[in-house]
Amino acid sequence: MLCVKLLTTNKRQPLIFTDKGIAGALYIAEEWGDLESYGWEKFKGYERIPLAPKENPICLYLINKGGDLRQRNIETWTGHTQLVNFGYFFNSKQIQSADEIFERFGINKIDMTEAK
Repeated sequence: MLCVKLLTTNKRQPLIFTDKGIAGALYIAEEWGDLESYGWEKFKGYERIPLAPKENPICLYLINKGGDLRQRNIETWTGHTQLVNFGYFFNSKQIQSADEIFERFGINKIDMTEAK
């Protein structure tokens, strides 16, 4: 069964969830088998991202398998998810939908308040 869920951003670059993985703007492509876990990060650097919502700017934080290997979805100099640079911010309904999809594919959810 193909699972497709689109999240359109302010920049109109959809983030697409399928039965193979997640795809989005330039450089955003992850297969489910490459993901170890995910979480929801409240982004605090919205001053540098003009299209970020000022209230409740929640973004997706993806952690790849591989332990200490460089995480390709995380900025090395800030520690934030790179998805904010493409304007991927989620409302509560989108978070609920994404949680259901991640659970379906067995991706562990982490509590970002403890992870940082």
